[in-house]
Amino acid sequence: MGDMETIELDGRAVAYHERKMGERALLLHPGFVADAMLPLLDQPALERFRLIAPHRRGYGRSGPAVPPVSIADLASDVVSLLDALGIERAHLVGHSLGGCVALQVAHASPDRVGRLALLEPPLGFCLSEASLGI
Repeated sequence: MGDMETIELDGRAVAYHERKMGERALLLHPGFVADAMLPLLDQPALERFRLIAPHRRGYGRSGPAVPPVSIADLASDVVSLLDALGIERAHLVGHSLGGCVALQVAHASPDRVGRLALLEPPLGFCLSEASLGI
């Protein structure tokens, strides 16, 4: 399993696990379990990927979130993390709420996203105006 690292983004600590080899893919966790995607870091079928599993703001070892936090805010955090890590383009794997975040990243910054793997995204919430901050 990748080591836990922390990076400062926009005045907030963002914690993430990373396996540093291969094609880049971000693993975006579901609603309340920051380390829910960690079992994927040790899967032999994913050995060719550089897997990065960040903790969303307010979860795990990342800094606190100041409400309200929209899906657009969380998507912006993903793009900021890619920038900080020097990653131009990455595949996104999102589970549940992480799937909504992945969809918003693809919508707002399509040039930054390779492929999307969406695992049970709650699409009704993802597509609401309130979640997008508009």
